[in-house]
Amino acid sequence: MVKKSAPSRAQAGEALGFERMVFFSDAVFAIAITLLVIEVRLPETAVLRGSGDFLAALAGLLPRLVGFFVSFVVIGSLWLSHHRFFRIVRTSDARLMLLNMLFLFFVASLPFPTAVVGRYSWIPEAEALYAGWVAAAGLAKLGMWIHAARGRRLLPAGFSPAQRAAESVHFAVPAAVFLLSVPLAWVHWIAPIVAWYLAPLGYFAGKLSVGRMAGSTPAPARRRAGGR
Repeated sequence: MVKKSAPSRAQAGEALGFERMVFFSDAVFAIAITLLVIEVRLPETAVLRGSGDFLAALAGLLPRLVGFFVSFVVIGSLWLSHHRFFRIVRTSDARLMLLNMLFLFFVASLPFPTAVVGRYSWIPEAEALYAGWVAAAGLAKLGMWIHAARGRRLLPAGFSPAQRAAESVHFAVPAAVFLLSVPLAWVHWIAPIVAWYLAPLGYFAGKLSVGRMAGSTPAPARRRAGGR
């Protein structure tokens, strides 16, 4: 019986560094999604003399509530995508860490454009700022995937070209949707918001396409890939 050798100190350090990066990323997501609700509050100077004033104050919060729900869905979708990425990529290098920090910058600062669009949703430039910010986050995530997939440097063994193509679609769709939604802000203020809610479908579309491509892989090819 052959005994497996214990992992070297370098391998153990690499694994620890990978886990710390993932845990740190999760903490950033948790903080960012919590900070979203800070902007959703009644004005401290509001004078509420009765039910009418109270309902009017709540109605005034509607744009901020819309911004909160949109960003909650966006950050949740980005976290799911991030989780999906690191279920595939189980190792890292210095460049991936830098790209991950760039991606987390846009996630951590997302409460800022959320506050802007929540207060000035009728101004096209405010919606364009928000869409551009999320698109930048999506492009940073796409850059992480391109780096990991280029030359299969960080992909696991047996990850097929079909799977790689499907995952590329998954990581590209959100950035494309938010970029294309920018001009919609000058059409009607509702139009880009509708598009933003469609962006998370990229997660499920990518997942579905991966399943279809994996299922369409010929059985002999799978046996050859797995060996006898």
